[in-house]
Amino acid sequence: AEAAPLVRDPTFPFRGPKVAAGAIIWGHGRAALVDGKREDRRSAPTAPLMRALAFAGWDLFRADRAPDKDNNADGLALTIDGVESLRAMGYGRIVLAGQSAGGWLALSAMGQVEGLHAVIALAPASHGNRTVRTARRELALREFDALLKARRDPATRVVVALFADDDYDPDPVARARLLRAAANEPGM
Repeated sequence: AEAAPLVRDPTFPFRGPKVAAGAIIWGHGRAALVDGKREDRRSAPTAPLMRALAFAGWDLFRADRAPDKDNNADGLALTIDGVESLRAMGYGRIVLAGQSAGGWLALSAMGQVEGLHAVIALAPASHGNRTVRTARRELALREFDALLKARRDPATRVVVALFADDDYDPDPVARARLLRAAANEPGM
C-alpha cells in the first residue's frame, strides 16, 4: 500500500528499501482496441530481463494502467507518482523500465524527473503499428528524438533496445541513427 499507485510484482523477491539495491518501476505495453474497448494489460507478464535485476537485489514494482487510463498523459502521471511513493518509502536508486508504451513512458518521465538512476526502454512506441510507417512516421521520429534529448538529469543512465521487424517502429534505420547520436552523451 505504501507504494500506491504502484503494485509490487509478487513473482519476484522483495527486500524493502533498507536492503534492496533500489527499486524498478515496470511499465507494460499498451493493449489493442477490441470492439472499441481497450484490453486490460495489467496482468501481462513482466519482461524476463527484469528477473535478472530482481535476483541481483532490486525490488520490482509495476505501473499497471487500467484500460480507461492506458494513455500517455495518465501513464506518465502514474509513473511520476510512483517515483514519489518509492522515494517516500526510502528507495535511493530508482530505475524506470518498460516495453513498447511502457518504454515510451519511461523515456517521457526521464525528461521530468530528477535523480533517476536509470531508464530501460525496450522497443519504445506510442504511435500505433504498421500505419506508423506511413501516416505517422515523421511525428513518431520527431517525438522519439525529443524524448532522447529531454533527459533532465545527465547522471541518469539510459538504455534503449530496438528489435528487428517491430511493427511499431516507424523507421528502424532512422531510430538507430537517432540513438547513435544520443549515445554521444554520457550515460546514454
